[in-house]
Amino acid sequence: MYLKRITPNFRGMLNPVLHASQNSKKIALTFDACSTLLPSRTDSAVIEILIRTGTPATLFLGGKWVLDRPDDARFLTNIAFFEIGNHSYLHGHLTRVSDERLRDEIRWTQEIIYTVTGVAPQFFRPPYIEYDDRVIQAASSFGLTTVIGDVPSGDPDPNATKDKLIAEILHGVKTGSIVIMHMNQGGKHTAEALPETIRLLRENGYELVTMSDLLKNPDSGVGR
Repeated sequence: MYLKRITPNFRGMLNPVLHASQNSKKIALTFDACSTLLPSRTDSAVIEILIRTGTPATLFLGGKWVLDRPDDARFLTNIAFFEIGNHSYLHGHLTRVSDERLRDEIRWTQEIIYTVTGVAPQFFRPPYIEYDDRVIQAASSFGLTTVIGDVPSGDPDPNATKDKLIAEILHGVKTGSIVIMHMNQGGKHTAEALPETIRLLRENGYELVTMSDLLKNPDSGVGR
């Protein structure tokens, strides 16, 4: 595949985003589609629930995941309340790789997503939530802001149950929180827990938004 080059005319933030401080009760649900050398997978039930409930979400897609599942990637970008992010190419430990490999992991994914979907992500989530200044600066050079999050759901844990996932999220969220989940079947009970999680968050007065919406308020503070 011929990849379209992207030349950003701006740099991403040099502080990693753990959460946002806002006056209104907004939080962001984020879902990772991790990609490895194994065939890429999609938890279609997670996507169906988000669409059925009209829930905005930011989806961090791996580069190989997009190559393996281009139709899924295009479908996701056509949902108006979804936002697409960059989750590296092969989900490696980026703090341990060479400078060249680090930049390639980010650049390849950025160009693959843009070539396949026509969308250039604004946000980057490092695999395993492993980052240092070098990773953040590399992402920034491609116009990407590094998003971490402050509420890991724990959905990859094989011992996590539906009720435990719901409890973890509800206990951890606060205004400006960023919740971390998975949409590549890495989450064992994500789809089971998601409808009740969305319902309870909304009943508690939270507005569910994309990362762009969470950070666009100029009065918002970004937490490290």
